[in-house]
Amino acid sequence: MTLWKVLFKPLSPFTSKIEVYTLFGALCWGYKLLFGEERLLEFLEKFKNDPPFLLSSPLPHFNDHILFPMPQIEEGFLDDSELPYPEKKEYKKIKYIPQNLFLEYLEGKIRTQGEIFLKLKELKKNENECSLKNLLEKPFIFNSNILQASINRLTWTTTGGNLINTPAYWYSSFIVYVLQRDSQFDIEILKKLFELVSLGGNKSIGWGHVKIVKIEEDKALNGYLEPRSEFFYILSPTFIDPSFEIEESYYQLFIYTGLIENFYERLTHSLLKRRFIYLSSGSQIKTGQIKACYGGLIPALEGTSFAGNGRRYTIYQYGYAFPLYLKGDKA
Repeated sequence: MTLWKVLFKPLSPFTSKIEVYTLFGALCWGYKLLFGEERLLEFLEKFKNDPPFLLSSPLPHFNDHILFPMPQIEEGFLDDSELPYPEKKEYKKIKYIPQNLFLEYLEGKIRTQGEIFLKLKELKKNENECSLKNLLEKPFIFNSNILQASINRLTWTTTGGNLINTPAYWYSSFIVYVLQRDSQFDIEILKKLFELVSLGGNKSIGWGHVKIVKIEEDKALNGYLEPRSEFFYILSPTFIDPSFEIEESYYQLFIYTGLIENFYERLTHSLLKRRFIYLSSGSQIKTGQIKACYGGLIPALEGTSFAGNGRRYTIYQYGYAFPLYLKGDKA
């Protein structure tokens, strides 16, 4: 296995937050546009049982610093002498931590969020870490509303249209980790695929464009890719796997219902996928069975006819875990 660090540069706003399933969906459309439908079906068939690679969630990237989602672990209550209540409230709002603290967590040197908060407090006192301190307080995603004129789909003009508010999400550069499991997969093909497609909605007016600036092998997380204990941290939203021992895990749940892509090929049926329950990035999972992969690629909608041609189709939802294993038997 090879771990790659892929640096994305956004070139436009997005209509929604970018997640791992957004990236995978765009990647699949790029694969179809570049190689054709038969090659896409072969590609998806591999992902059903033995994915050639795994994707992480987008991670904040500022001045060569990478930030990781705050681990969902025991809170570890601190008294006011360690961290006054007003400060504690501020620290609980922090969604990401720097890589050095993240590695301490993976090594088993940090067991509670309270310990993380105390280390972050020390970080803020250190003038040499001033730039990193600013990063922790800097938003990764800026969101706003943009006033737009709706388009009359019959005349393709704004005549008679209404003004509408459109949510816009602005990203700084971000990192996506790619764990290459199949040595035959060409990691460089990602650059071509993401040149062909955009992420999210409003593609017709140029939203959702990204560019892959750099792909390089990552060594820092290599020691955490193989099982070292029954506990692992997930770097991407994940379907609940039968092997997970939920009672001994720390996690956040969310429900997601995705829209089906309707830009590259017009659909004649429902534009909504079925609902899926995800464990969020940053969750700490205990597994009762060490496996090669957790989660899966699950059918989200099946039916007939793309563009009225009567053919059968299956649309999938990505939900593979990107596990980083913790050191030690107890977490």
